[in-house]
Amino acid sequence: TAPRPALSELFPRVMAAAFSMIQADEACWLTRTQPEEIPIVGRYKGSPLAWETPGPDAGRLLASFAADIRSLEEILGRILTPHTLAAITAASSAAEAAARFPDDLWATTVAEFLVAYHHGALHRDHVAQALLPLYLARTGAFLAGHRTSSPEIVEAAFDALCVRFEQTKAHVVESWSQPAVR
Repeated sequence: TAPRPALSELFPRVMAAAFSMIQADEACWLTRTQPEEIPIVGRYKGSPLAWETPGPDAGRLLASFAADIRSLEEILGRILTPHTLAAITAASSAAEAAARFPDDLWATTVAEFLVAYHHGALHRDHVAQALLPLYLARTGAFLAGHRTSSPEIVEAAFDALCVRFEQTKAHVVESWSQPAVR
């Protein structure tokens, strides 16, 4: 089989594809006011979180968070609102790893990246690439916060994150048709 591409190559492609699909389907989602349950097709056996191999090291994922923010500050300043950038900068130096990237900040960050992608704040490939260090930090913070959690608690945390993303939709809709101002 072909070797799997590195995350640094794969992640921007996946995000660019997701952002492009969201943009292409704007007529479908912009006017919806209520979320809809997505049906599960096929067999579902137990929790999808019951993996047998150890997960990634949360500390390693968080290790370069502050340095990444400093090196990307100019780019992030063109993508994120000043408030969100300030919150991420503060989160990057938080003492407790699990508190470094809370749900509301992550949902807002992704929403602002989507809007920046839509408005072409930077070359779209650069927008998708700049999200990777933030994704790694968010993943590390989530893993650190749930290292001893049961699958049920982790599943509830995912559900709470979904609610946060739903709550950011109004911000996305409001920003979608307005010219980008950063």
